[in-house]
Amino acid sequence: MMMGNRSGGLSQESLKVLKKIASPREVKVFVSPSCPYCPQQAVNALKAAVERPDLISLEIIDIQANPDLAEQYSAQSVPQTYANDVLVAQGAQAEELFLLSLDKMEQQTIFIPDSDAQEVEADLVIIGGGRPVSPPAFTLRAAGFAPSSSNGSPRRSGRHDPCGRELPRPDPGRGKDPGGPHGNPRAAIRQHLPG
Repeated sequence: MMMGNRSGGLSQESLKVLKKIASPREVKVFVSPSCPYCPQQAVNALKAAVERPDLISLEIIDIQANPDLAEQYSAQSVPQTYANDVLVAQGAQAEELFLLSLDKMEQQTIFIPDSDAQEVEADLVIIGGGRPVSPPAFTLRAAGFAPSSSNGSPRRSGRHDPCGRELPRPDPGRGKDPGGPHGNPRAAIRQHLPG
């Protein structure tokens, strides 16, 4: 239907990018029948070829039916797109990114549309960001260590649960640790859980 109408149905942003392409592009899209992402990339390439048949030629190549060609281009994962024998895309891309990759002749990961909007400066306040916990401190606490106040090196500071909370000392009257070999190993942790 695209070919009959001679219109690829590209968005206005995509058409702007396509107009920047000044030299011919021989596009090869490697696909597989079982690939769920391949149709999107193949349609992107087809839209570009329909809009600019004077500059963009297209081959859609099934790697299972053409293993020699797939091996020549190292196209083991699909979709992979080459333009003029240069890898420009691995994986499916949004329409604008695909065309930008064709224009730049390298894979693009972000598309920033051209805009006439003026730049605006604004203050940003983030509420509820919380206080970050450094992973090394958490690791030390979880292992039952705490930083020493004198030189900052870790030292053993009693028994701690996996969250770094200090576990109760055994009751000297009973002489038995509640989490010891004869007690319930979870009892000591449950005593310190909130709620």
